[in-house]
Amino acid sequence: MLNNDLSGKTIGWIGTGRMGYAMAERLLKAGANLSAWNRTKSKAEPLVKLGATIVDAPAELANCDIVFTMVGGPADFVEITKGEHG
Repeated sequence: MLNNDLSGKTIGWIGTGRMGYAMAERLLKAGANLSAWNRTKSKAEPLVKLGATIVDAPAELANCDIVFTMVGGPADFVEITKGEHG
């Protein structure tokens, strides 16, 4: 049986471009506890109005129960997860 209840779970979101923003927005509107990071911080900041917390580095999401990444490609993923602040 699939459990869709995210209450009590913390979600980390990396990448708030066109698709990433829309998906994070839907989770927030469903009541998720979501923290987000984006290379261009201003793209993530509108999510604060929906209850998101914006973090300064991807590493700050390490203790989240679930972390989603929505980035351009494999090189971006490696940079974000294994780079200086990953």
